[in-house]
Amino acid sequence: MKNKSRLLLGIGLFILSGVIISCTDSLDKTISFVESVRVEYSDCSGCQECMLDFSCPENAIMFDSTRTKAFIDADKCVQCMECINLFNCPDDAFTLVQDIIPPAALNGLNVYSDNPGDLTIKFQSTGDDDTLGNAYQYELQLLDENDEEMVTDFEPTIPINPGFEEYWIISDLEEDALITVNIRAYDEMNNASPVASAVVTIMGNHHPPAAINTLSISNVSSDSFQLNWFAVGNNGLSGGPAEYYIVKVHTDSITEENWNDIADYEQDMIPANPFTIENLQIEGLEISTEYFAAIKAVDDSSNIAPISVVVSATTLGAPDLTAPAAITDLSVDTIDMNSFVLNWTAVGDDSLEGTASSYIVKVNTEIIDENNWNDIPDFLQNLTPQPAGSEESLLITDLDPLTEYYAAVKALDEMNNIADISNLANATTSSLPDSTPPAAITDLTAIGSETEIELSWTSPGDDGNIGTAAGYEIRIALYEITETNWEEAELLPGPPWPLIAGSLQDYTVDELELGNVYYFAIKAFDENNNYADISNVTNSQLIEDIIPPSDITNLSVLVGYASNLTTIRINWTAPGDNGDIGICDHYEIRYLTQPIGEDNWATATLFNDPPAPLAAGANQFCNVTGLNSATIYYFAVKAFDEVGNVNNISNSPGGKIVFQINTGACHNCANCINDCDQNAIHQGAGYKYIDPDECTACGDCTCPWNLIYQAVVAY
Repeated sequence: MKNKSRLLLGIGLFILSGVIISCTDSLDKTISFVESVRVEYSDCSGCQECMLDFSCPENAIMFDSTRTKAFIDADKCVQCMECINLFNCPDDAFTLVQDIIPPAALNGLNVYSDNPGDLTIKFQSTGDDDTLGNAYQYELQLLDENDEEMVTDFEPTIPINPGFEEYWIISDLEEDALITVNIRAYDEMNNASPVASAVVTIMGNHHPPAAINTLSISNVSSDSFQLNWFAVGNNGLSGGPAEYYIVKVHTDSITEENWNDIADYEQDMIPANPFTIENLQIEGLEISTEYFAAIKAVDDSSNIAPISVVVSATTLGAPDLTAPAAITDLSVDTIDMNSFVLNWTAVGDDSLEGTASSYIVKVNTEIIDENNWNDIPDFLQNLTPQPAGSEESLLITDLDPLTEYYAAVKALDEMNNIADISNLANATTSSLPDSTPPAAITDLTAIGSETEIELSWTSPGDDGNIGTAAGYEIRIALYEITETNWEEAELLPGPPWPLIAGSLQDYTVDELELGNVYYFAIKAFDENNNYADISNVTNSQLIEDIIPPSDITNLSVLVGYASNLTTIRINWTAPGDNGDIGICDHYEIRYLTQPIGEDNWATATLFNDPPAPLAAGANQFCNVTGLNSATIYYFAVKAFDEVGNVNNISNSPGGKIVFQINTGACHNCANCINDCDQNAIHQGAGYKYIDPDECTACGDCTCPWNLIYQAVVAY
């Protein structure tokens, strides 16, 4: 404890150099307890009388280096007091130092415990000298029931004015402990007040957390699932959070009777405040197995809650690795100053099949993408996904007025496979009813082709050129369209959904008549049916198609092995719709027993199963069936486009289905010559061969070596 000197000069009361002089101490009493005698440096005038007129027996009186101030060296002073008794200092610079009056007893001591582990101490502060002045410090002693001193982190406060109430709270004490409280005050001279004592029992916590009756299971996979519940309190459903959880997971149902027989599921969760949503992932499970789960909460006094509701789930079979598809039609409507509605088409559990498990929704004032997805808080919602293809809606609330927001959604399946990010939707909240229409479209263009007219324009916004409009009206007429005749012009069906302002959009108009000039105009409207002014009016017409497919000049018969005696394969290079561009509409294939030209095209037999045309330049083939063997057939092809333009007749190759001998393997046994009724088999140089011109493909020829086969030869 630090000491602060009290100076008494004669019997007067004053403050010297910041040191208090007590007027309650008599000079006789003070002299008998003097601790030191010194020259008060600040009051010394340097008169040197203490050196000249009086000789200090210990040479304790000295001058400083300037010889303008005198002082007594406390280390040499033996407190003989002769300097006071035998010499009267003209400047009253000699002083005696002493304080012998302790603080008064502490009044109104009141100790109690009204919270588990807490001790409250109240009393009235005392003075420095009895009840005068402020005491210097307090000493607090806590003794347990064995009179052993207890150690705490509590530091007593600095004493305040006498008579005022001191109020202390000491926490984290042992619950239900019997404690003796001792307090006393000290002044700066270490004079102590009487000890004030009281005995108190520290309140204990005997109220356990509430049973968890909200336990549920979600996100079931082949080896894991997620437990979900609302946190309970340290005391029932109130107080702070519980201290920890005991979690049990087992293949048998869990009860109070078998609770201690089931091993704890290892986890290190720190319980949250009451009514907070808690989640715990249970992992390492067997596939296709039913598991039961239950939880108990434990408070900081080791009070254990009753068992929770018992939930169960069966793990899946083989892991599901297919995520839901990305949502591609996310949009916003019903916008007001604090909210808007998100709309989209539900995706499936596996891409576009089944039903997703949940959604993650993000709403932010900055653009959302995969890079910042995890940095943006989830918008809290509990929307249950509908089957794939269903319409979904979600109200987004608690938004700021006149603020642009972006929104994106991801779907999750029960295995926590997460879809890619959806398209980005955006909207600006309003503070007043929306009366601002989209801007008028000024760059509408129309480009005609042979079968349709393509419209294109730059999308306006919801308010002028800001945001995204809600929809379009596109109208067509055979006359100039104006605001006056807008309703009379035909409304075209199925316009595209508006894109964010500044995006390029298009729309295709078909089922038009050749030769007509068509006029087009468009208006955008917002979610409050504010319509834009009419766009610029544009016109176009169909372009007449007069270009036929290119001629086929490489029609050929595939020679060699024949699959049967009634089929010949022909092949050619596919032409286009317009010359060598695009895909023609269909083919006509004809065959005859003589070469085919324009003069006999119509009399040639029409093959009724031609192939569908391929892209220009592709290799096209056709198996012409229903033919007779040993007959020379000639083939020709014409290609047509969708408006009936036809190319010139192709070249006309011929082919015949006959029998052939594998001359390389022929044994020249002469049997086949003897068997041919048509004399079509001839002797070669060490082998036999069949002359296709003489072969009737009767099939009666034989070969002991199975060297005769059916084939197609070209003519």
